[in-house]
Amino acid sequence: MKFIYLLYLLKKTDFKLLFQLIQHEKSISNNSGFSIVGRMILSFIKYDTAFINYFAYEFENKEFKEIKTYANSWFMYKFQRNMNNAKMIKFFKTKSLFYEKFKDFICHKYTILSKDAVPFNIWIEKNSPEYLICKTNKGQSGDKIIKVKVSVSETGEYLLDGVKLESFHKKLLRKNLTLIEEVIEPHPVLKSIHPDSLNTLRIVTQVVNPYQVDVIAATMKAGINHSVVDNSGKGGVDCSIDINNGKLIGPLSAFDPRKKISLGDNHPTTNMPIVGITIPHWKEAINTVKKAALVIPSVKSVGWDVAITKDGAFLLEGNHNWSSLIQKALGKGIKDILNSYRFPSQGKLKNQVQ
Repeated sequence: MKFIYLLYLLKKTDFKLLFQLIQHEKSISNNSGFSIVGRMILSFIKYDTAFINYFAYEFENKEFKEIKTYANSWFMYKFQRNMNNAKMIKFFKTKSLFYEKFKDFICHKYTILSKDAVPFNIWIEKNSPEYLICKTNKGQSGDKIIKVKVSVSETGEYLLDGVKLESFHKKLLRKNLTLIEEVIEPHPVLKSIHPDSLNTLRIVTQVVNPYQVDVIAATMKAGINHSVVDNSGKGGVDCSIDINNGKLIGPLSAFDPRKKISLGDNHPTTNMPIVGITIPHWKEAINTVKKAALVIPSVKSVGWDVAITKDGAFLLEGNHNWSSLIQKALGKGIKDILNSYRFPSQGKLKNQVQ
């Protein structure tokens, strides 16, 4: 199985980025490229560490006994496959199915494009949005998201980014951006951090039984440089949240370790102090994900993306294959915590990251 995992890594690894990360590590340390690559390979052999993740987690600065505590990509694949009913993950993979299944937890308006532009025109006329968020109906992690301005021409036709609706509709279909949503206005506290992005929460839950849902970990995601995307894997930053009180815990983290020099307790674009901020509607957010987790209890492990508005906490999506990179923001590995759910007879469940 390890050989298969290696083949997977060789296929999926961005070797251009990997080379850049190796060069970056050489530039800030006294280590040679040979020793850096050698230790990266040793980490893979001993603990199945993905090559890019070795640098994302800054494992070059950690002892192997600490690296051992991290849940790697191979571990996560096996864990999530064991925890989540394969027949039911369709409700998490396709956003339109998710929105219908979890409609009681959704606040924003949306539509799915058809080949005919008329229903799209009617939807815009009915809802009068100033901006639209266009994304793929399938996909996660901020893939292919664009923000579009809606206006009206002198002849009364709708324009999207200055283009006639019918023409823009064809463009969206070509790019497979068929899920159209109204822009959600974030709570003023979160908007102040970075006004151009929604700045969502990632809250990970684990269904223990029909009466118990544990919250394992939580982070806040924020965009940078005026991007609408807040996912750290797509250029954003993360900040850990204290599950007990909803306070943000620093420092900020980013997927790319080369950004570390610009990160601290303040947002790198707005310079807004983040550490110590209490997430509004925190208790409601926790209650929301716990209730949502029991809608499909056979999908036991989910990373929920939660939007916080002035009116409360609402779901954006659920990730059955949530990323282990949340450990970067947490500053510690969660392998033992996850194993306590895989093998509960071996010890008392550890229900959250402290």
